[in-house]
Amino acid sequence: MEDYRFVYLAIWMICVGFAAWIIIKDFSRFKIEVFKYRYYLTRPWKLVTFAIAGSFVTFAGPYTNDPTWDYVSGSAMSVLTYLTAPWSIGVLFQVLKNQRKISDAVLAIILLLLSASWFYDGYLWLRDGYYPVTWFWNLVVSSTLYFCAGLFWNFEAPNGLVGFGFYRMNWPEKPLSDELKPIIKHLLLFMIIVICILVFSTTWHF
Repeated sequence: MEDYRFVYLAIWMICVGFAAWIIIKDFSRFKIEVFKYRYYLTRPWKLVTFAIAGSFVTFAGPYTNDPTWDYVSGSAMSVLTYLTAPWSIGVLFQVLKNQRKISDAVLAIILLLLSASWFYDGYLWLRDGYYPVTWFWNLVVSSTLYFCAGLFWNFEAPNGLVGFGFYRMNWPEKPLSDELKPIIKHLLLFMIIVICILVFSTTWHF
């Protein structure tokens, strides 16, 4: 491993430990928030769209010319993105609005990097015996997809007005109603963006 990759590895391992410390330090608050977030995340349309997107990312890898995209990297990054992206992107927005602690933003950024890059890096390092040379390209592409996913699964229109859940002060509690019709065209737009990124970020064979 080149020196800079060793330093990068050390930095992100320290960051993961720091994220664990943030959670432990404020465990009672995060425990309540996770309970609310669980119901927010398991709305039927979110589960269905995750099943579709996760299946594609998991099983499409062998049909690409990217040797780093296999069943493990695809499935794990899909699950991590679904579980963390809506929360992380929402938290970052609320921190910008001075509605949350800076430590929450730090945790959100670490979860973003862990889901979009660091798991991928660590898994491939263990699988292949060396740090992946594609780490930076993956970081760029996967972070973009992560951001899109975070917005996608935060769409809601409880009063017929389309917006993001994290605009609400009581987020991540689930909305009072799950009106899907007003947000369908917005969901389709984001799905097209994500599909284009996935299709054109690699080459394919069948």
